[in-house]
This record gives sequence, structure tokens and C-alpha cells, in this order.
Amino acid sequence: MNLEGRRGIMKRALAIFCASSAAWSVVMPALAQSAQPAAAAPQDQQFDEVVVTAQRRSERAQTVPLAITAVSGEALQSKGINSIEGLSQSIPNVEFGSNAADAKIFIRGVGYDSISPGGETRVAVYDNNVYEARSQAAFTTLYDIDRVEVLRGPQGTLYGRNAVAGAINIITSDPGQELNGYLSGQAGSYSLIQSEGAIGGPVTQWLGARVAFQTVDRDGYGHNIGTGEQVDDDHSRSVRLTLLADPADNVQDRLVVDYYDERDHNYGYHYLGYSYPEDVPTPVALGARVPTNPEDYAGLGPLNHLEAHGVSNELSVYLNDSLKLTSVTGFRHLTSQLADSVYGALPDLGIQSLYENSNSVTQEVRLSGSADNVKYVVGVYYFNEDHVTDNRAPFNALLFGGPNEFVQFYNAGGEETTNAYAGFGQVDYNLLTDLTLSVGVRYSYEEKQLSEFETVDLSTPYNTSVPIGPLIPTTGLVSQTARYYHFDPRFSLSYAFNPQVIGYVTYSQGFKSGGFNIGGLQAPFAPESLKDYEIGLKGDFLDKRLRANIAAFYYDYSNLQVNETQGISEQTINAASATVKGVEAEITALPTTRLRVSLNAAWLDATYSRFKTEDPARLSLGTLNLAGNHLNYAPNYKVALDVGYTIPSPYGDFTPTADVTWTDKIYFTPFNTPLLSQPAHADLDLFVRWVGVNPVWTGSLYVRNVSNDIYITGAGVNNPLIGYDRNGQVSAPRTFGMQVTWHF
Repeated sequence: MNLEGRRGIMKRALAIFCASSAAWSVVMPALAQSAQPAAAAPQDQQFDEVVVTAQRRSERAQTVPLAITAVSGEALQSKGINSIEGLSQSIPNVEFGSNAADAKIFIRGVGYDSISPGGETRVAVYDNNVYEARSQAAFTTLYDIDRVEVLRGPQGTLYGRNAVAGAINIITSDPGQELNGYLSGQAGSYSLIQSEGAIGGPVTQWLGARVAFQTVDRDGYGHNIGTGEQVDDDHSRSVRLTLLADPADNVQDRLVVDYYDERDHNYGYHYLGYSYPEDVPTPVALGARVPTNPEDYAGLGPLNHLEAHGVSNELSVYLNDSLKLTSVTGFRHLTSQLADSVYGALPDLGIQSLYENSNSVTQEVRLSGSADNVKYVVGVYYFNEDHVTDNRAPFNALLFGGPNEFVQFYNAGGEETTNAYAGFGQVDYNLLTDLTLSVGVRYSYEEKQLSEFETVDLSTPYNTSVPIGPLIPTTGLVSQTARYYHFDPRFSLSYAFNPQVIGYVTYSQGFKSGGFNIGGLQAPFAPESLKDYEIGLKGDFLDKRLRANIAAFYYDYSNLQVNETQGISEQTINAASATVKGVEAEITALPTTRLRVSLNAAWLDATYSRFKTEDPARLSLGTLNLAGNHLNYAPNYKVALDVGYTIPSPYGDFTPTADVTWTDKIYFTPFNTPLLSQPAHADLDLFVRWVGVNPVWTGSLYVRNVSNDIYITGAGVNNPLIGYDRNGQVSAPRTFGMQVTWHF
């Protein structure tokens, strides 16, 4: 960006700040007066106070000058939320989708949109403070959770690589000071049977332990019209062991070991019809039969196997009353295998196998402390990943004018090794009693090495009776190396109007790593960079009966890594920039001792400011100027309303709750074509939560997607050999069920 552009941005940011300051000078006196300490409201009116570690220290979420949503494990369980997808529905400016076995998380219109295996995310997901390198990890379930922290906006200083859109930190439950636990059972539609439980407590005077598990078994939402097998079912097993040791007064060590295994018919491509009205997909032209119900499926599988396990160890040594040394060591493994039909029709003319295997190690060492008017944290970080991908696509020779038999056709993949290093620090200095300046920096260095291959074979027959699996060649590999450097500063000024209300203005940066499009045989692409100008207000008002968290932001997003189809392969290039601006609000009110109302609302304007490319399905149009088009998964508006009313009875408290979420139109490709979008839609979920007279017992009844609307959660265009048909994933239909939990 040139100097004039930078000056323009700074002028806009200054104008926003000045205008907001002027508005605050009028509004804040009244709000501050209502927020002054007063007689405490009844206990059942209090808001959830979640303690978070978003800034690498423990503090109340309401006091953190960030756009952060913190959800306690109790709140997750009360609504039956056991996935990031379910959590994202009620958080402003957060969207969740999928592309085959890849999870797509978007925050403020920025997220994972790669359509090739092996891409890296833009939302950094952490499991007990250990980075999850692969997007598929977001499909694993949430169980026995202490809290989930969702940080919106770039987190380049304290989180670093691939947190350009934000970060999600999942913290699981500790053993506890005495014997405790729970056992939960759930039964519902589509033959759902889910069990979950945990038991924890002290083992010795200095050692605590906790074991948690979850099993999920559910029939599919649709069927394979050729085999009759169910699709989009769910069969998974999870287990976790946590050890918390206090071998000395100034030492604490937390070790978590977890395992997840999923084997089902999930994540396959559903046939969604033509991409453009004038184009007839080749399989349809050849007389193929396609499903008439988007929930159904045709062709191979899908056959899904997702396995993930890991270890995290967090060692804390308190050097004195104000100085703490922390070491976080982690290992994560993930294997993802998906075999399915390329286009979802019969006869099956094209099938594919996607395979990924990742082993990663992380090590972070931090020193944090405080002195007089200063709080600080400094640290170093190391990340290593060995990552193997294999993308196979045997096709029927009929597509090439040959005989009716499968040939090997396409196979691409490789092995990538990443070594990333970073040094970082943040200092919070109290300029005045209630005015704090925060300054942070992070310097990152990465080196990536790749050995890759790409082959096209139209002559070698493929044996369809042999299961599709990885086929990594030992010869013919092409090797490349790339190195990157990135500097990410953060400046934030926050002011506490009183103990319940803070305001802040922030400038921060984040980056997405550069790298390779594995199997694309192309030059490496450079990192992305995002600059965030943000202003926010967080507070409790009206004697803590109203909580309002509001943020407005402006992004200068440059060097975007975008996908281009070249022939039968995908290329990733730095060919775009974008401007993102928006406002989001999280408001919770407690009008009476029994009524609770939550409103989350967001306005988002996320558009390309520069992007020229060709649409592979409409090459006759030539190069298209996409400036002004919406980014993927970036609805202009999203509103979620949650209303619950507690009714006491001799048998306990019953809380009927209605939860409705309205999401504006979403585009799934940068071309913003109507058939590759999801029109605005609403979701209505109904719950009845029960807490027994003896709170040892709790339960709930639920109906999700009451209207039974089936909408698209992800869509794309197939390759030219099969005529650019439209495929993707769809939402779950209406489901209902009952859950009962025993706590001890």
C-alpha cells in the first residue's frame, strides 16, 4: 500500500475514534451512573463470570479489551452444544461450513476457503493452549469442557501464525479439589444414542486426576440411492485423561492426553444441481441418475475415518509473588481419510480419495509478571509439523471418449515439513489509574520444505475392487523450500469508566503463513497480512441487569491467497486484497429474576478491493474484475435471539427457551453467482431445561431446526471434465431428543 493509502486509513481510524469519543462523552455519564456499584441483585440474576486466559493470564472476560466471547462448559451442556459448529451459530460474525473433510471457520468474513488438500486455516484453534495444525480437528467434539474462548480479530501478537481472523481456545475441565463428576445420556431422532461422563478428584495430596469420555452413535440424515446405505451419520469415540500435579508450593504441572476416533459415512459431496442454467453436467448428459433430495447421495461411499490424538503439558513455576514462568509443550496427530464420489450420481464416473496425515510438536515458554503499574509477558515459540497429503481421483474413461472402464487418471500430493519460530512480548502500562496502554510485538520466522508430485494417467486401468487409499510415490518427487518473516505489532488504549464498564481502541496485525499448494507443482505463495483498526465498549449496567459488549472494526486485508483453477488442478496465488468493516454486539438482559434475554447482532461489509481472475466454468467471459464482490461466508447481517424463562415447581426449575438465528445471504465463491450461494435463512431451536430440587439431576428436551429447512452449508463447482456441476454439504434436518445428567 502506498503512503497516501496509509494516511487515508489513519485519517479514517482517527475520525472513527474522535467521533466515538464524542459520542461516549455524551452517553457515558448516564451509563456510568447506572453502572455504579449498587445493592447486589438477587443471586439468580447474576451474569456468567468466565475467567479466561486470552492474554496469557487469568482475568475476567469482561475486563479484557478484546472482542471475545467466553462460554462456560455449563452453558454448553445446558444447550446440548458439543461442537464448534453448534457454538458458532449464536456468536456474532462467526460462520461454520465444510468442504469434504475440511472444516471451514470464518470470523468477520475471514476464514479457511482452500479447496485443495493440505491448506492452513485463518482461524487458529487451540486445544488446551496447543495449536491444532489441521482444519479437520474442528470436527472433533466438545465434552467435559471448562470453557471455550472465541477471540475475534487478528491475534498476531500473542497467538501468531494463522490467527489472522482470530483464535478459538478450548480448555477442558480440571480434576477438582474433591471427588466429582457426571454421567449423561442422550437419546433422540435418527436413533441418536449419546453417552458422556467424567470422574475426577485428588489421588494424593499433590496429584489430581480426571477421566472423561464421550460416545456418539446416530443414523444418517440421508441415504445412498445406489447402495441404500445411510449417509451423514455419526459414529465417534472420545476419551481424555487429565493429571494436575502440585509437587511444590510454587510449581504446578497440568498434563492432558486425549484420543478421538470417527468412522462413518460423513462429509461426502452432495449433488446440488447445475452451476449455471445453461451448462448441463457431463454425467447428466450421459444419462446418469442424480438424487432428487439434497440430503441423499449417490456413488462411492462416502467413507470417512478421522483419528486424532495428542498430549499437552503446561508447567507453571512461580518464581516469586509477581513472576511466573510457563512452559507449554504439545504434540498433535491427525489422520483424515475420505473416499467418495466426485459428483454424486449413478453410474459413478469419477471417485476420489483424500488422505492427510499430520504430526506436529509445539513448544512455548513465557515469562509473565507485574510491577507497580506494569503487567507484562514475554516468550518464545517453536512449531514443527510433518504433513503428508494424497489426492487420488480415478475416472471412467467414458469422460474422455474411451471405453466404460476406470483408469488411474489423477494423483497428486506430497510431504511438507514446517519449522516456525517466534519471539513475542506484550506490556500493559497504567498511564493513569483507569487508563492503560498496551503495546505488543511478535517477530516470526518460518521455513517450509516440500517434496511433491502430480501425475495424470489415462491408460492404466484402476481396479474398483481395491479400496482407495494413499499412494505416495517414492520417485519423481519435486522439491522446494520457502522462507518467510513477519512482524506483527499491537497497540491498544483502554479506559475503565468504572469497575463495570471499559472502552478500548486498538490497532493490531495478524498474518496467515505462506506456503505451498501441495501437489500443484507451483511456486510458493507469500503470507497474507491483515491490519485491524478497532474500537469497543464492554459493560454491565442497570445494577447488573444489562450486559452490553459492542465493537466496530475496519480491516485492511492484503496479499490474499486465492484459488485459481488451471486445467484439472488448483493453484493458490497472492492475487487479491480486501476491505472488511463491521459492527457487532452481544447484549444480555435480566429483566426479572426469571427472564433472560440474549441478543447477538452483527453487520458486516467484507468485499474484495482488488481481484481479477477467470471463472473456470465461464471462460468465455474472459478475465473478470471481482472488486466489490463479497468474500466467502460473509453475510451482511446476522442476528441471534435467545429467550428463556424459568418456572419453579415442586419438582425443580423448568426453563423453556427459544433460540432463533437469522443469517443473511452467504456466497460460497468469489464470483458471487446466485446458484453458488445460500439465501437468507432462519433457524429456530426450542429447549426445556430442567434442574431438579436436588441439583444432582438435570435434564433437557430439545427440538432443533423446528421448521425442518434444509440449506446449503458449503458449495463449489466441479472440474471441467464433468461439466461444472454444483456439489457441497447441507444442514441437518429437524432433530429432537432428551438428555438426562447425574452430577456427583
